[in-house]
Amino acid sequence: MLNRRSLRIKVFKNLYSLEQCMLANREVARDRLAARFSPDLNSMEAQPVEELARKRKKALALFNHHPDAPENPEEEVIDEVESARYYEAAENESDVGRFEKAIFEDVDKVRAGQIQVFRLLWELAFQNKKIADERSEIARLVGDKLLTSTRLYGNPAIGRIALHHDVSATGKGVVNIWTGREDLLRDWYKGILGKDESYRSYLTGELAEGDGDLEIIRHIVREIIFKEESIQEYFEEWDLNWSENRPVVRSLVTKSLKTLENSGPLVLADISFTWEEDAEFTTYLYRKTVENSGVLEDSIRKHLENWDLERIALTDKVILKTALCEMMEFPEIPLKVTMNEFIEISKVYSTPKSKSFINGLLDIISADMLRRGMIRKSGRGLIDNK
Repeated sequence: MLNRRSLRIKVFKNLYSLEQCMLANREVARDRLAARFSPDLNSMEAQPVEELARKRKKALALFNHHPDAPENPEEEVIDEVESARYYEAAENESDVGRFEKAIFEDVDKVRAGQIQVFRLLWELAFQNKKIADERSEIARLVGDKLLTSTRLYGNPAIGRIALHHDVSATGKGVVNIWTGREDLLRDWYKGILGKDESYRSYLTGELAEGDGDLEIIRHIVREIIFKEESIQEYFEEWDLNWSENRPVVRSLVTKSLKTLENSGPLVLADISFTWEEDAEFTTYLYRKTVENSGVLEDSIRKHLENWDLERIALTDKVILKTALCEMMEFPEIPLKVTMNEFIEISKVYSTPKSKSFINGLLDIISADMLRRGMIRKSGRGLIDNK
């Protein structure tokens, strides 16, 4: 299932990407501003190099809010600085929306990943039938039952998987990552699945009918699809966040397979029991972290002893801001829950020393915010907030 930690990770990763884009937007805006007061190298006329350099210095100082920025710059300089700031703000606004959308596109990849796994099962079963048909003449001559067995293709559970409308869907708008990959699927069947001892025993009937039909599917999912390196690499090419989404997809597939017991139809597991609430949590956490960015950075800066905010790792800064925002904006979530969740995220996504750094800062800043009334807890949020 897609739990709250998974959603926090997706928010954190997209906020991190947003921060990088905002830094890039500022650099581009600055470069555009400098270019407005730079000599035109394509012009055949004489250029007022010194005057342009003077205006460029004023414009950049004003844009950067430098202490030495001129108090009464020329109107031309003011206009160009405002234009650069407008460009930066417009790009930032566009990126804010883009990365919020990306969070839920990533969630959709989790849903789609489950469907692609079941499609792969059907594709492997189809290879079982196709290759067995091709070997029929050889099998007749040598009397090898293994060569002609189509037991996987005829597996009743596979048949019910293939009947599910999401698995069998075709046409416009339907993404099937196995379309046109006949050679690859054949290689996987012959070189990986076909050499698996449990699968070979299944084909020859050494494994019993009934429970064996579902058990071999579980085996293929567990030991082949989610373990074989070449298959995992293919999923990683399709989904850039596959390493993060993989355990969630595997859990969903395992749960969905249980619906095939007792000859039932395939029912795909939901990514969450309370998706509407989880989606609202995700959206609100992302938007509020962006909205309160300045306030959150000021709170962090205030408690950095002998250290500039700009010098700490960007991952640490984003983790701190997101954690503090959750503490402020979600009164029903205990402080310790938020702290533990983001400390765990720092172990995976930040530097080796980040765990202690983030733990210490969150402890100090949250205590200060509680005293100042910036954090107010209620209901379940009052549990273990010492």
